[in-house]
Amino acid sequence: DRLAAEAQRVAAVLAAPDARNAAADVEGGGQASVVASETRGEVVLITDDLPELSADQTYQLWFIAPEEITSAGVVDVPDSGDVTYLTAGDLGGVTTIALSVEPAGGSEQPSTPPVWAAELGSG
Repeated sequence: DRLAAEAQRVAAVLAAPDARNAAADVEGGGQASVVASETRGEVVLITDDLPELSADQTYQLWFIAPEEITSAGVVDVPDSGDVTYLTAGDLGGVTTIALSVEPAGGSEQPSTPPVWAAELGSG
């Protein structure tokens, strides 16, 4: 039931009238795309073939607005490097979504340059 509910939430974000999207290659390998809906307050990150990280590192997603960077959570990437990650957050003013490699457990603010960043297109 939980997986079905999450799949419905992902589909709702993808179909939202205000959905904004972005896609780009990931530095070091793989690709990532994101769809964000401000009215739903949700973001779907889809990755393909992300490089595996060491045990003391993790991927972390960031919402970037002109004057603020907010963590959108730590992204658990399985060995396959493919993941669909759904997260909620205030997207007001967010122009870019980025992915960085952080210490295990995540960081308060990015501690490394992003390995992926994409400006959101208009819905």
